Amino acid sequence: MELTEIAKSKINLSLNLSGKKNKGFHDLISFICFGSFSDKLKLKPGMSEEFNKVNMQLLSLKNKFKKTYIGLGYHNTVTPSVILRNILENPGWYTAYTPYQPEVAQGRLEMLLNFQQMIIDFTGMDIANASLLDEGTAAAEAMGLSYRISKTDTKKIFVSKNCHPQTIDVIKTRAE
Repeated sequence: MELTEIAKSKINLSLNLSGKKNKGFHDLISFICFGSFSDKLKLKPGMSEEFNKVNMQLLSLKNKFKKTYIGLGYHNTVTPSVILRNILENPGWYTAYTPYQPEVAQGRLEMLLNFQQMIIDFTGMDIANASLLDEGTAAAEAMGLSYRISKTDTKKIFVSKNCHPQTIDVIKTRAE
């Protein structure tokens, strides 16, 4: 790297102020990046990306697989690769800060409308509904709807014990 005289004098000044002897630009960068702790770290030489990948795969074999309850309510399914590639792996579908956010929102609405129409066509029903609500919110909305259209004054609702606990909690909260 070719340095101007002004840059060289600034490097010299920085190294002199830090108490280091002037050996050049690389010494300054080394001092700035690692300072006085580089000797304490005792770093091994870097690994190549391919070696690191293999090393991490071997390290992952030591993991113990346990049952997880994260995502309770979402069952093992086979998602077609075209959906994975074009929806789930496309950040435009799940990021709110994309340049084309209005088009994404419009695409979601169009998808819901098409799905509703497909259900109407398949079942012969007069109407159908689809939404992007999660399970708990959908259950709470169903509870509210059933209460509003009920012809009796009862304030009781049946919730199966087989529902997921988070769904029951949302229903209880909404019922209050």
